[in-house]
Amino acid sequence: MKIKIFILVLFSCFQFNYAQIHITSPKGGELIGSSPHFIIRYEGASFDSVDIKYSIDNKKSWNDIVWWSANGGGGVYRVAWDVPDVNSDSCFISVISKSDTKVGDTSKRFTIYKLVYDSLVINQIKFYFRNDGDQAVLPKEDYGGLLWPGGKDAKISSVFREGILLGGLVNSEIRISGTWWSSGLIPGNIEEG
Repeated sequence: MKIKIFILVLFSCFQFNYAQIHITSPKGGELIGSSPHFIIRYEGASFDSVDIKYSIDNKKSWNDIVWWSANGGGGVYRVAWDVPDVNSDSCFISVISKSDTKVGDTSKRFTIYKLVYDSLVINQIKFYFRNDGDQAVLPKEDYGGLLWPGGKDAKISSVFREGILLGGLVNSEIRISGTWWSSGLIPGNIEEG
């Protein structure tokens, strides 16, 4: 009796790419004001460099934020972005490896809105504020919006502790409902004496 044995061997080739990039900020759905210093965060394996871009027209066109050379091993990376002065609800961030363009991530949709600045002058002090509720910030900066001396022509940011006292006059009584304070120090020369 003859027994025929067939051995069927199937080979499959799979290519696994463990290198990946994942954008963690912006996550999508945010309202981001047009100011400097928004921090883009992404995680992933180490790459020699990445391209970081943004779109304000629902991915129809892309603008360079930075070409960045990553340092060391994988981890969490942070890149400061000067957010453009536009109004758009169709914004995206893209981070793509320069060495392997198949590796990258694109954020979910978020919104950019223009920050509008105004100022108030009282007793030779000029005080800036903007439409997102942040006080004492110079236009396109994140600090130093309390200027003194000089009134409406003041140009020198000062050491300050400033704030807003929320309240008003109710039936001829002054009522206070809350406060907000900020402290800051603008770097400068140390004077002798």
